[in-house]
Amino acid sequence: MTWCGEAPRLHVFNCSAASRGGCVYVKAGAELAAPLSLRDCKAKGTGGAIYAQRKLVSQQISCTHCHAPTSGCLHLESGEANIESLMLRSVSRLVPVSPSIVAAGDDAVVKLGRVDCREAPGCTLAVAQMQLARLLCQRGESRQSLADDDGTGTTCRECPTGQIRLVAVDKARFCLGSQSGTGS
Repeated sequence: MTWCGEAPRLHVFNCSAASRGGCVYVKAGAELAAPLSLRDCKAKGTGGAIYAQRKLVSQQISCTHCHAPTSGCLHLESGEANIESLMLRSVSRLVPVSPSIVAAGDDAVVKLGRVDCREAPGCTLAVAQMQLARLLCQRGESRQSLADDDGTGTTCRECPTGQIRLVAVDKARFCLGSQSGTGS
C-alpha cells in the first residue's frame, strides 16, 4: 500500500483498537508519501498509534498522546521499518504512559533517522535490531542504552541527583556533575 495524494499531511486522531494499532494497522506493508500525524490513539494490546506486521516506510511520523500497554507509538512485528523523522509528544500526565514508545519483534529491524523525544519524558525505544541516527532527549535526561536492563534498545533517562544535562543535542549524551562554588 502506498498513501499519496495532494494532501501535504495526513492527520488521524481519536482512534482506538481492542488489540493492536490504535490508529493504523498495517498488515502487508505500507509506504507513506506524506507526513503522518497521529493524536490520541490507543490500543489495549500493542502499537498505540501504529501496528505493522511487516514493512513500514515513512518520511515523517508524529505521535501525540498515543498509548498502549506496550509500544505507545509504533510496534513492528517483523520485517523492516524505515522512518526518517519520528516526533513524540506525551506531555499530559493524565494519559497513561507506555513502557516503550517504539518496540519490535525479535526478527524486526527498525531504522530511525531523527527521533525527537524532547516532549516525551522517559522516551524508550525497545528494539533489539535498531539503527538510530539521532535521539533528542528533553533537558535533564540523557541518552542511555537498555543493555543493562532486561531488554535492548535506547532510552532517555533522568540524570542522577546532583547532575544535569543542559542541552537536548544528541552529541551531549552525558549528564554533568554540578559544580558549586564557595565565596562571600
